[in-house]
Amino acid sequence: MIKFLKQLSVESVVDVIGVVALPKDPLIGTTQQVEIQVRKVFCVNRVKLPKLPLNVEDASRSKADIQAGKPGAYQDTRLKYRVIDLRTQPNQAIFRIQGQVQIGFVEIHTPKLIAGSSEGGSAVFKLNYKGKDACLAQSPQLHKQMAICGDFRRIFEIGPVFRAEEIDNWLSLMYDPLYCNSFDVFIRGEEIISGAQRIHDPELLEKRAKEHEINVNTLSTYIDLFRYGASPHGRFGAGLERVVMLFCALDNIRKPSLFPRDPQRLAP
Repeated sequence: MIKFLKQLSVESVVDVIGVVALPKDPLIGTTQQVEIQVRKVFCVNRVKLPKLPLNVEDASRSKADIQAGKPGAYQDTRLKYRVIDLRTQPNQAIFRIQGQVQIGFVEIHTPKLIAGSSEGGSAVFKLNYKGKDACLAQSPQLHKQMAICGDFRRIFEIGPVFRAEEIDNWLSLMYDPLYCNSFDVFIRGEEIISGAQRIHDPELLEKRAKEHEINVNTLSTYIDLFRYGASPHGRFGAGLERVVMLFCALDNIRKPSLFPRDPQRLAP
């Protein structure tokens, strides 16, 4: 059996059959303090490469370990072979922490195709949808407000959004254009949240949309909801990856992003 195991490439998937027992001495580098007295091993899926492009052990090492002379892995290499990189214990911990951050909120899924621009600016991806003009949602902002007006509270959504410069639909303090009911939240000196009280008066909302040269007709279903009765409310956008990055004192926003995208990276 030992001879069989030695010829298996690292990261091959195996089924192990044996007896679970408590170790005589504390185990190091394991998630569970148990050992398996192996009786049989079956190879489920063998790694076909003689050598992996990224070693999980190397990818697991911290900057301090690398500076101390231990072998490590470059960030670009780790992102290129992200599936292997995600097998490391630090990455597994990062995304478990990210899952805990969301506890206490209701996850919603908003439409990604809408009739008109949800925010100002020119960065709108337009398309033809069954003969009608449509565009990709720049933000879930409008439908989040609809959900809030439907008596949902503490909601969040994770997914691709296409951001552009935000329209100013913040509620001006006493309708003074010089002030608004807005706020920012910081962790470790970095901004993680920007929020404000939103306009719940349909006439004022129409006025602000026209001032930003937004076609009010494309927002009619959104504006009309405030005619059905809507309490004053606010919203904020918190970048989940940014929150986890700063909470864990990580040095790069790509680390808490499962498969990050940047100007040079479109895969994997």
